[in-house]
Amino acid sequence: MADDSSVSSRRQFLAAAGSVVGGVGLVPAARASEGGLSFPGEDPEIRIVFQINRDDPEYYDRILFSMGEILRQLDNRAELVGVGFGPGLNLLLKDPPATVRSDHGDKVSSLMTYGVGLRACENTMQALDATGDDLRDGVKTVPAGVLEMAELQQKGFSYVAW
Repeated sequence: MADDSSVSSRRQFLAAAGSVVGGVGLVPAARASEGGLSFPGEDPEIRIVFQINRDDPEYYDRILFSMGEILRQLDNRAELVGVGFGPGLNLLLKDPPATVRSDHGDKVSSLMTYGVGLRACENTMQALDATGDDLRDGVKTVPAGVLEMAELQQKGFSYVAW
């Protein structure tokens, strides 16, 4: 494992390189900030699992805004996971009902670009006759959404429900 000085040197080098090239070559998962850069694989400052279990546009607005705001405030040093089950699974579908607006889909795609994990409950999918092909690209399936949230909490994730 790298010591603090080599991590600091790496961050300083990449921050300087990013300013020279205008950030064109940097991917969203490695963003410059006052505190340094965040890299995939580094320990996040916080881990949060979001329960997504309602089918309501205002509900989706709040969850998606909260996820984005956490990433902004912590300079992408957060590990966020959304678990969709019950009616909330609609947010994770490629062809969702009208309650999921196009801007919700855009925000979901953007958040996933920044490393937010989204997981769909297979129990709910089975009840809706949905398959993995019905999910947005990058959404992973889990056997049971509620169990996934409990397991993530045991791994140190904080639990957020609206």
